[in-house]
Amino acid sequence: MESLRWILLGVGVLVIAGVYLWSRRPTRTPRVEPRVEPDTQPEPGDFDIGGDSALESETFSQVEPPAAEAEPRAWPDAIDQELEELSAAIKEERAGDPAAAAAHPPDAVEKIIVFYLIAPRGEPFSGTHMDRAFTELGLEYGDMQIYHRMAPGSFRRPVFSIANLTEPGTFDPAALGHFTTPGLSLFLQLPAPIDSLKAFDDLDDTAHRLADILGGELRDETRSPLSRQRIDNLREEVAEFERRQKLKHAGR
Repeated sequence: MESLRWILLGVGVLVIAGVYLWSRRPTRTPRVEPRVEPDTQPEPGDFDIGGDSALESETFSQVEPPAAEAEPRAWPDAIDQELEELSAAIKEERAGDPAAAAAHPPDAVEKIIVFYLIAPRGEPFSGTHMDRAFTELGLEYGDMQIYHRMAPGSFRRPVFSIANLTEPGTFDPAALGHFTTPGLSLFLQLPAPIDSLKAFDDLDDTAHRLADILGGELRDETRSPLSRQRIDNLREEVAEFERRQKLKHAGR
C-alpha cells in the first residue's frame, strides 16, 4: 500500500474526532434573572386566612443558578477504540509491505497539529467564497473528499489537510454554490513529507490567510483563540519533534 494512504487514514480519524468533539462542544446556559415585583403594601382587610388551601394554591418557583461552562470533554471511548483499531490496521498492512515498513517503523512517533477556523456567529462561510480561497491558496480537492496542501514532487503526499467542521467533514465541489459551514478544521500530521518546520509554517500561514479571506477566527486544539504565543510554543514543539526524529534516524 502506498504511504499516501496511511497519511490519509490518520487524517481521516482526525477529521472524525475533530468534527465529533466540536459538535459536542459545551454551550453556556443563559442566565435567567428572577423577576422582582414592585413592593406593595396590602390594604386593610385584604388578608384572607383560608387555612391550608390558601397556602396550597400558591406556587413557588426557584431560580436555579446558571451552570458553569464545562471544561472541554475528553475523547469518548468510541473515538479511542477507533484510533486503536486504525493503528492496528496500519501496522498490519505495513508488515506486508517492506518499503512502507522501513519508512514507518512500528515505534514511529507522530505529532498532530490542529487548528480551527470559525465563522462569525450567524455568518457561515459560503461554499463559493471557500472555493475561491482554496484555489487562491493552491489547495487541492482530493482523497477523502477534503482539501489538501500537496507536497511538491512525484509522490504527491498531503502536507496538511482541511476538512469541513460539520459532519461528515467532507466537501462536494459540485454543490459548493449552495453550501455553507460554520467552520473548518486544519490538520497537520508529523512526520510530514517535507521538513516539519516548513510544514508547520505553511499550515500557520495558510490558516491566517484563510482567516483574512473568509473573515473567520482561528482557534487552537482547545478551541481557545489562537494566540501568537501559542503559535510560537507549537513551533518550538515541532522543532523539538524534528530534532528527535533526526537523532532517531541518525542512530540507526
